[in-house]
Amino acid sequence: SVYLQARDIYKMQDYIDAQAGGPAKGFSRTFPNPYEARRVANQGKLAVVLGMEVSEPFGCGERNYVPQCNRTDIVRELDHLHRVGVRQLEITNKFDNALTGVAGDSGTTGTITNTGNFYATGHFWDMEHCDDGENSDKSPTTIHNDDALISNGLGALLAPGITPIYPAEPLCNQRGLTDLGAYAIRQIMDRKMIFDPDHMSVYGRDAALHLLEANDYPG
Repeated sequence: SVYLQARDIYKMQDYIDAQAGGPAKGFSRTFPNPYEARRVANQGKLAVVLGMEVSEPFGCGERNYVPQCNRTDIVRELDHLHRVGVRQLEITNKFDNALTGVAGDSGTTGTITNTGNFYATGHFWDMEHCDDGENSDKSPTTIHNDDALISNGLGALLAPGITPIYPAEPLCNQRGLTDLGAYAIRQIMDRKMIFDPDHMSVYGRDAALHLLEANDYPG
């Protein structure tokens, strides 16, 4: 889906150019480096930076904590993404994967995405109580058999056993940055891409930021 969307963004740019009189005449330009982006912005045009936000980048899902990718997959896909112009990315979105745990979602939305995590990975989020309420992950609602959402049909979508009962908030996903995740971040740095730690679990995000700071990486 990422490659299809990148292709279509370039098609849209060509269409905009055609309406404005020809190549590079339109208001929107997609450029792979900050110098060209600044030049376009200085002309009063929209400088587009292609970004990626998916739950299993590089094919790096996990099944019962077993990675579904390796370092070769990460290098191959990052090279491909770089060639098509992607310059910003996250390494998770809604589900735990082979790179990191996820921050999750709160409330009944969290119940649905936690169920999605079960079907994608074979397990629910491993949420445990953590002491720092200012630095914690999201708290999904525990659905009971008599809950109104069940009577409204959500039960047909939920995994067997519905969702686990978590301890008192605040909660932290115990899955953090994995060795494959750290490797992916190093590869992102090598390509001078912008790394976005959004959606990572607290433990994963802290480890990622420590890695970036240790390398004095500004991106």
